[in-house]
Amino acid sequence: MAGAEFDSSERDPPPPAGVGKSAIIQTLAESESRPDRVIVTLFFSALNGRNDPNRVLTTLAYQLAVQDPSYQAYVVELMSRDPRSLDKSMGEQFRKLFIEPFTQRDIGRGSTPWIIILDGLDECRPPDTRSQVETSWEHTQCEIIGLISTFVSEHPSAPLLWIISSCPESHLRAFFSHTDIYAAHWEVEVPIDSDEACQDMERYLRGEFENICQKYPDHIPLGSPWPCECNISMITDSAHGHFAFAATVMRFIEDPDIGDPIAQLKHILICSVEGNPLAALDVLYTSILQRINPATLSLTKRILGYFLSADGYFSPLYAPLLTVACNILNIEQNCAYSALQKLYSMLNIPQPTDAGGKSLTFHHKSFTDYLYKSTPDISNISLCWSLPEKSAQVQLQWRIYAIAACLFGRYVRNVTENSYLARFSQSISVQSSADT
Repeated sequence: MAGAEFDSSERDPPPPAGVGKSAIIQTLAESESRPDRVIVTLFFSALNGRNDPNRVLTTLAYQLAVQDPSYQAYVVELMSRDPRSLDKSMGEQFRKLFIEPFTQRDIGRGSTPWIIILDGLDECRPPDTRSQVETSWEHTQCEIIGLISTFVSEHPSAPLLWIISSCPESHLRAFFSHTDIYAAHWEVEVPIDSDEACQDMERYLRGEFENICQKYPDHIPLGSPWPCECNISMITDSAHGHFAFAATVMRFIEDPDIGDPIAQLKHILICSVEGNPLAALDVLYTSILQRINPATLSLTKRILGYFLSADGYFSPLYAPLLTVACNILNIEQNCAYSALQKLYSMLNIPQPTDAGGKSLTFHHKSFTDYLYKSTPDISNISLCWSLPEKSAQVQLQWRIYAIAACLFGRYVRNVTENSYLARFSQSISVQSSADT
């Protein structure tokens, strides 16, 4: 899985330390990284597609092979003996990739323990999880823990140190409490609402506000500090150490498309909710969505509905590029960016020049979770696809026909000269003429 390594480009810059479990794991990996130590990581992320349980063990094995020649030679030998060995069950993969090399071949014996880190195990699930029974992916997560714990218990001298981080989901807590599992691991709980976590959160907020002051010096009032201490305390208390809330708040205040941090902060303070930080996050998300121009809200729904769909209506041709989405949905460039204008604090939106090679992505999983909810607070601005599935499929089939017809030069209804589709078609024609 691309981007799984702690030093990959997808984690540059990494999240700031002290404001989340992934940030702690990132800091740990960086502090333990040195030439004489093998360290591999897998940062699960449903938003970035790093959550396929079928690729967990092969991803770890690939990183091990890159860092250690003896393990690389073993994998090459394994694949030459049985090219389909990595297509087998997870248990058989674990036996081939970890038990055999580290207990029978003594790879890594006598060296500094190799570190294997799995971050965010609770996000390890098939891409189409929402259409599956929950017990399926819960069982898969527990199977991974079971394989590792059995390996550690039966081979305590193996040179592997496993580190797993996860949200405290009930099925994982229950599995870790089993007698045989409990004895094989050391557990550290990191409460997000501890005094230390709240202090870290306050430091993070102060640092972000300082950056905003440097970016917008002409906006900051003279003669008095901005923001005032009571404002910082209010946001800190609302966050309760919850990084998703604080990060969303700061992106909202700093939003360059708005360009008015003073007004943005005032809006945050009005909608701030004390108590449950997740409730406060929902209120914040609702408040931001309600600021979308009603004239463009239907387009916003269509765009977000496309990117929310893990397999949805678009699985046969799924490609999460913004240009592809707009072509399929028949939305022109100017309309797309107008519909997304208020959402920069919650989305990574590529520039028009990059939209043909980059995807629209969500800053944090909490926003996608929020959009999937069916609560009174957001029922009037539900962002699910508004058509029945059959109707949506018919519309999609028509758009596919229109795209194909445009590329082959036939008459296409409802494709304007400013649309991504028309521009793409024109570029294809120009390229074809140049080639001939």
